Amino acid sequence: MSSTTTWLRAVRLLFLLEGLPGAALFTRMPEIRQALHVNTGVLGLVLIGGSMGALVSLIFSSRLIERWGTRRLIVLGFTLASASGLLAAASIATHLAVGLFVSYVLIGFFIAGADVALNLDGTVIEEQLGRSVMPGLHAGYSVGSLAAVGIATLAISQHFSLVAQTVIFALVVGTIPVLLRHRLPPTTGRRLTHERTAESDSFRPWHDPIIVMLAIGLLGFTLAEGASNDWLALAVVQGDHASHAAGGVAYACLMVAMVVTRVVGTRLVNRFGRVRVIRLLGLLGGSGIVLIAGSHSVLGADVGATLWGLGIALAFPLFLSAAGESPHAARSVPFVATAGYGASLVGPPLLGFLAQGVGILSMLLLVGALVFVASAFAKATAPRT
Repeated sequence: MSSTTTWLRAVRLLFLLEGLPGAALFTRMPEIRQALHVNTGVLGLVLIGGSMGALVSLIFSSRLIERWGTRRLIVLGFTLASASGLLAAASIATHLAVGLFVSYVLIGFFIAGADVALNLDGTVIEEQLGRSVMPGLHAGYSVGSLAAVGIATLAISQHFSLVAQTVIFALVVGTIPVLLRHRLPPTTGRRLTHERTAESDSFRPWHDPIIVMLAIGLLGFTLAEGASNDWLALAVVQGDHASHAAGGVAYACLMVAMVVTRVVGTRLVNRFGRVRVIRLLGLLGGSGIVLIAGSHSVLGADVGATLWGLGIALAFPLFLSAAGESPHAARSVPFVATAGYGASLVGPPLLGFLAQGVGILSMLLLVGALVFVASAFAKATAPRT
């Protein structure tokens, strides 16, 4: 079995790797729309395939982890997502929107399963080391995403082929996990449920009040995270009557705040504990969202966006870390993750309908209120004895 330190390094690299391909493609979305010869509405339907695949994958991930262990699911997930990325490249090259939709469904399915397994690995590593590591792992994902945006932007400036870029990222995503395979223990997940007892077989996460509270709390935070991606820039431009550049700056403030918070998050949690950190950051995040809705100024939007980023940065890793302390972690972690992913993927489009009825700034007030409510569930993240 690999040493815990070697295992941690491999998982950290895989989290970084996970953030690369999606961000690189999203950066070149105008080119994708042009290559497919579709309008924005059709492109939106194509992209929702990733969400559909991810949600279906989460239904089966806990069972697959119990049967195979996390290592097999991670390696298979990344490898098959890589093959799906090659299908995406071929679809862009041949101008097939249906092919790209299928590739997004497959990528979402395979990467979501691998992501749940990676998060479970992170919680077990925390248990072995006796300290928090999950915020740092998720910081790797954010760093990978930012690096991908930079690479894709450079590729655009150099007129580098979109298809070639997609192929290169797909090959990298498929190759590195295979090379790291022997640094991942083969029994994680399977080992947690090795002794098949009637109690473990009949365990249902929704029967555990702590797990349910973790799911509800994470749902509120991840809804706010999804809303930041979809609606922050538009809220600044449309709600505050600012320029498009101002919307971009506000979103950049949020992204930088998230990355910095995740980088220092491990130290914060090890010093103050999960409960205090989630409560404090939740209050800051909710206040930032309310500030954007009520300030009607560019400066207020930038400050609010920064606070928003601080508030949501650590919720996902810390709530999953708490779920990993359950005696039935192989089922509890996917259950809590499903609540988070579901809110992040499905919630923001529904908020769009609400914004259409009450206005985008009023909609943000609801998102801020949900963050305040979610902060009240921080108590569920207290370490289990």
